[in-house]
Amino acid sequence: MLEFALTLPLLLILALGTIDGARLYATWNRTKTGAHEGASYAQWFPLRQAQSGTQCTGSESITARARNEGSDLTVTVSPVASPVCQDLTGASIVQPGQTVAVTAAVPFTFLTPFARALWGDPTIKSTVRVTVQG
Repeated sequence: MLEFALTLPLLLILALGTIDGARLYATWNRTKTGAHEGASYAQWFPLRQAQSGTQCTGSESITARARNEGSDLTVTVSPVASPVCQDLTGASIVQPGQTVAVTAAVPFTFLTPFARALWGDPTIKSTVRVTVQG
């Protein structure tokens, strides 16, 4: 009985640490996949950044495509285009051949008190850069 009482805290820390590691990996994977999905769409439609206008309804914007991986993702696109959803023209701020970066970020909170004391509450970020195709 004494041995169980001595090892129980260590087993709980090990179990919660494993759960935290799995949650951290799943969160990182969501941000990575969300940024990739947004960048994949931005490769062909780099000016469809905001969900406004007639062309960006539903999932027809970079942020909506990225948020399909998680509604809690904060998505930023660089360079920032106009707040109105547009298609590429000769006078667009972004032209074919230029690079567009899509960043997805989400805050993470550890369950294990020791991990929270060591690393705090980090923000998990992932950035994907693509070349605009047209």
